[in-house]
Amino acid sequence: MPGLETAFYIVGLVFMGLMLLLVFAILTAVLVIKSKINHLHNTINEKVNNVKDAAAKVTAILGTVRHFVKR
Repeated sequence: MPGLETAFYIVGLVFMGLMLLLVFAILTAVLVIKSKINHLHNTINEKVNNVKDAAAKVTAILGTVRHFVKR
């Protein structure tokens, strides 16, 4: 096998190995970012639900007060 052909094979193998590592790195980064976004989404939903619950309680109290004031 000539030296140039061997050199191209070696360069091809190195390039494929680097690209494989790059794909794994990008996949790992995407999964980590997705996990962080899901965690942030769940945290925001929890806080919004707490605010909704508090608003519902205030609405119920105001409805009761309005009922007694009208009498």
